[in-house]
Amino acid sequence: MRLKPHQYVLIALILALGSFNFYRLHRARRQAATPITLAPAPAADTTPAVVAAWAAYDHAATLRDSAADQFQPALQALDAAQAAVPATFHDARADLEGCRLYLITYHSHSLSGPNGLHQASQHIDRCTQLHRDAAY
Repeated sequence: MRLKPHQYVLIALILALGSFNFYRLHRARRQAATPITLAPAPAADTTPAVVAAWAAYDHAATLRDSAADQFQPALQALDAAQAAVPATFHDARADLEGCRLYLITYHSHSLSGPNGLHQASQHIDRCTQLHRDAAY
């Protein structure tokens, strides 16, 4: 049985399409296997007051599961450091306030829903990592 020229072209197209799909599948699996890591955002506000406020936040965040007698002094230090941030840095103040709110909500266990504490913990960790209020 002898094939005609257009049948050879058709076989070549089918092989090319199959090769392309195999390559695409292999590339998608390779991309799914590599973890995506987010680099921390550069700190835009590096004034000493902002740095001190985030340091106080980091300290309070480490004590979020502690008893109230250990957590409250850290929260008061955070409040004092946050008050020392100049009003011109309103973005940093807003970020600190949002992260502080999640910290207080987590510590008081006042979140509703089955995953409330887990989501708040993730938010607090993200605030600690990025030093800004990273909303979902």
